[in-house]
Amino acid sequence: GRGGGSGRGSGGGGGAATMDAFGVGRAPEAAVVFVIDEQGLMAARRVMKGVSDWEYTEIVSGLEVGDEVVLLPSTSLLNSQQALRDRFSRFTRVPGTSGSRTSRR
Repeated sequence: GRGGGSGRGSGGGGGAATMDAFGVGRAPEAAVVFVIDEQGLMAARRVMKGVSDWEYTEIVSGLEVGDEVVLLPSTSLLNSQQALRDRFSRFTRVPGTSGSRTSRR
């Protein structure tokens, strides 16, 4: 997506230490992402990762605002699978029920 897609970052920051979710400082870690270059082709770009969790990764340097980052197919696959599960859950509920099953005696 536009502006970092799979990550967040301002493109600045250099090698400054970052804080994780528990407030523990740690040094940024080198990584490679793929961006769409001026010719519309994928190009590898070295970045420095900061704090990350299962959903977001902070990019502390190596990207600029407006860079288009290519998302891995596995990320889009997971999103598609969740959307499909959500769609199915809407259609499998019986109208007028809360969706939970109770037994009658």
